[in-house]
Amino acid sequence: MKRLLTAATGLLLSSITVTGSAEQAAGSSAIPAAPESECSVLPDGQKNKVVICPPGLDMNAFRQAGMAACHFTAGCTAYIWDDADKAPAKSPGPGEKISTEHAAHLSAIWLNDAKEMMLVKRTR
Repeated sequence: MKRLLTAATGLLLSSITVTGSAEQAAGSSAIPAAPESECSVLPDGQKNKVVICPPGLDMNAFRQAGMAACHFTAGCTAYIWDDADKAPAKSPGPGEKISTEHAAHLSAIWLNDAKEMMLVKRTR
């Protein structure tokens, strides 16, 4: 699935706490529990969010962080990094693009409407 990455505009606004399991969040008994962690969300980028999580989280924790960042916002996409130094400093604005440098360090992308999590795997 191809999806354009959009850029960011804003400062650190709030934190979300990712707890429980993706099973609870997604309603599926097939997904194992995710570790407890705290992720930060940059200010409202309208439908696109920049989420910063601690290193070492798994897909389930990223899924929970994406769902928490987007809440019930239709068309929301959460771009998730596990290194604040490699993430954009501002949340996405309409029509803006995430730089290639920032996109190269993405950890995951949450598509809220589709309820899909895409892990980003780096290759050399």
